[in-house]
Amino acid sequence: MDDDIYGIKKWGDDILEVLDNGNIGLKNPFYPSNPSIDLIKIIESLNERGISCPVLLRITDYLAFRIKQINESFFKAIKEVGYKGYYKGVFPVKVNQQAQVIDRIVDFGKEFDFGLEVGSKPELLIALAHDLSSESTIICNGIKDKEFINLATLSMKIGFKTILVLESLRELDLIIEVSKELNVRPLLGIRVKLTNKVSGNWSQSSGDRSAFGMSVEQIMKVITKLKVNNYLDCLVLQHSHLGSQIPDIIEIRKATQEACRFYSEMYKQGAPLEYLDLGGGLGIDYTGEQKSSLNSINYSLDEYCVNIVETVKYELDQSNVDHPIIITESGRACIASSSMLIFNILETTNFDSEKKTGNQFE
Repeated sequence: MDDDIYGIKKWGDDILEVLDNGNIGLKNPFYPSNPSIDLIKIIESLNERGISCPVLLRITDYLAFRIKQINESFFKAIKEVGYKGYYKGVFPVKVNQQAQVIDRIVDFGKEFDFGLEVGSKPELLIALAHDLSSESTIICNGIKDKEFINLATLSMKIGFKTILVLESLRELDLIIEVSKELNVRPLLGIRVKLTNKVSGNWSQSSGDRSAFGMSVEQIMKVITKLKVNNYLDCLVLQHSHLGSQIPDIIEIRKATQEACRFYSEMYKQGAPLEYLDLGGGLGIDYTGEQKSSLNSINYSLDEYCVNIVETVKYELDQSNVDHPIIITESGRACIASSSMLIFNILETTNFDSEKKTGNQFE
């Protein structure tokens, strides 16, 4: 009955359930047959230790399971589709910069070569302070000054695989200047502005009117300048942000398709691309509607992975281009389920009158 009212089975992602006593139960995703933990008992235990609501409860098993789930879903899709490349995820530090969160993401993601995405100097310092696996990447997005570029370039000397994603021609001039000063060949990416616009709450971050990324004309200028300066061999990554919390799987396929066509053309221009970074987009079904709407999605995690891998394989096979390493930057989909805000209910309002009036029962 409680599940009929609140619909936990629809939006609870198999980690929450209603217990026989009516309380919320937290399930262990690694051991689903184990008894659920009563959330009220956790709150009572916190109260005994002098910790009162509101509290933000973080559940590390949920974070570890989600990282494992995303990686294994991509691995499964790659095997099913016959894709010849592989997958490496990165976590966008801007989504949650707290030390205890980043520490655990790095720890849980190490077996999958899970990396980090940064968009500022402070975020880059956070990434460089962690013991990432030797094959994981640090993706540097955002507007960059000389100090940012200098720090990222120097990090390669101590073993980090740090990729500077170009946002403008100005950045390219700075990178060439810094790399010559430090005598280090950089790893470069280029951010491509896709014309496909997705729906949802963050639709303005997609499409050819979005704030970030380069147009076709700008991309050609970058490639020409890289050739002239003998730096084209440094261009190893294409970054195309599909969007955020994308509700419709068809939009994901279309945006991936367009990104692949840019990738193929740059590859044919002589860029030795190895990575295709498709940015964010993987959504969460907050309402359990399972449809394309502002707070829901019409696809599962497995469907998301298969659609991306299948589209990349088909498009690049058509262009006779080698399959790249696929990168995604799933932020909310990675950590949203691992934390919950718990607060006291101070008062309730009942709109149903207990007093019987008139001839209601006649």
